[in-house]
Amino acid sequence: MLGTRLANRYHILRSLGSGGFGKTYLARDDTGTAAQTPTSPLCVVKQLKPASGDSDFLKVARRLFETEVKTLKKLGKHDRIPQLLDSFEDGADFYLVQEFIEGTPLSRELKQRDRFDESDVIALLEDVLPLLKIVHDNHVIHRDIKPSNLIRRHSDGRLVLIDFGAVKEIRTQILSGQETTLTVGIGTQGYTPPEQLTGKPRYNSDLYGLGMTAIQSLTGVSPGQMVEDPQTSEFLWQSQADASVGLKLVLSKLVRNSYYYRYQSAADVLKDLARLDQLAQEFPAEAEIDYTAPWGMTTVSSSPSLRQRLGRLAITAAIAAGLAIGIRQVGGFQAIELRVQDALVRLQPSPDVDPRLLVVEITEADLRQQQRDTPSDQAIADAIQILQTHAPRAIGLDLHREISQPPGHEALMQTLQPDNTFTITKIGDTPEETIPPPEAVDPERVGFNDFVVDPDGVIRRSLLFSAAENRAGSEVLHGFSLRLAQKYLETEGIEATASDRNPEHMRLGDAVFTPIAATAGVYRQIDARG
Repeated sequence: MLGTRLANRYHILRSLGSGGFGKTYLARDDTGTAAQTPTSPLCVVKQLKPASGDSDFLKVARRLFETEVKTLKKLGKHDRIPQLLDSFEDGADFYLVQEFIEGTPLSRELKQRDRFDESDVIALLEDVLPLLKIVHDNHVIHRDIKPSNLIRRHSDGRLVLIDFGAVKEIRTQILSGQETTLTVGIGTQGYTPPEQLTGKPRYNSDLYGLGMTAIQSLTGVSPGQMVEDPQTSEFLWQSQADASVGLKLVLSKLVRNSYYYRYQSAADVLKDLARLDQLAQEFPAEAEIDYTAPWGMTTVSSSPSLRQRLGRLAITAAIAAGLAIGIRQVGGFQAIELRVQDALVRLQPSPDVDPRLLVVEITEADLRQQQRDTPSDQAIADAIQILQTHAPRAIGLDLHREISQPPGHEALMQTLQPDNTFTITKIGDTPEETIPPPEAVDPERVGFNDFVVDPDGVIRRSLLFSAAENRAGSEVLHGFSLRLAQKYLETEGIEATASDRNPEHMRLGDAVFTPIAATAGVYRQIDARG
């Protein structure tokens, strides 16, 4: 590839990087039309290689590619977002040509400096937040905010935002042909919030990544080295930061584990950055601040007199007696009650490791080693064959494989034939989100892996059954975990039967499973249908 000319125009100078999605090159525009970037004739060429040359496959890939080109053109009108100069096809490959930014990645600055001063971190936030506001106003989520994607431009010292996650998604989709299944993989570990890992990013998912970047700059500690609160799963970094109470509060709220308690927009963060002193005055005693608790749930005592305390308690009790029940019934306390319930669950002793279960995970290191965004069919087939040598009762493949990932497709289909192997399907919220199972697997060995996310972004419930369509008489599908459990219990002579008390409830041995109600436990007004 080096030394070649693309589109009779772009002379490839050197490689800038490669991965499962394709390759990135530094190139020179030899046609003299580089006036689009008057500071330099250099440009960045990103090559996206589809996994298949099938005409239907390429048709879908082309549609996705053209959609993202429109997005990048729109965003590239901003001075600190690289301009999309060109896009084209060459054979079966797709290419993006973007403006080359002469500058230093923030990740390199972090290696050169132990940590940033508070003023530098505030300047970082004030430089990037207006960019995110513009991105979000255009209905786009970056999805990969991290130090290496922020380039400090040499010409003016301003930060430029590069490498949009939306483009990574299109690379992944073109590579695999899957339009929904790999959204989860977009982002970088440590800078990606929980809701994005479940495939449902929000605008404030970008704020999380920016917050983690700012905390790393302030403390010199990378996200992977930060300590978590065992009760709340929030990061405990404040004692390592030489910063004001106001800035610590802002950064803590930027990286809340739940998007529900996080800042909702870049504009909201900018407003609080402009009043850091006022925030500090609202919390005068830093030793009493619980940085892991959402604002409004954090209290600071000013030591009132006994009479004042008793008077306040009496008034509060009288008001609460009249309103608490009504507020609770409409879900007013649900967020707090769920938080308390989660804390109580975490206080329970951890169960011992169950020797009957074995989980084989595919890590980011595995994918980097294979230079792929998803493992090949052959790699999965080899893993299943190794597991089969231990005579397991059931093997579950929790990985979508409705589109082949060569090499090894025939080998994988063969390893999925034994009756102790199970695969997944996705029902989705709309027909467009549905993902079928591999075509060679018996429907009795297929389970859906859809999950239910509570309003605060936490997964607490599991679906055992689901209808394929929301209408009477629709096919009822089994959950993936239920399929595996039933296969395992089959050897024990335990089969699913109807409960004696209610034939609509399922019994497995001595356990009876009843559908959850809309007001079960601390829930109020939830969609109990899942």
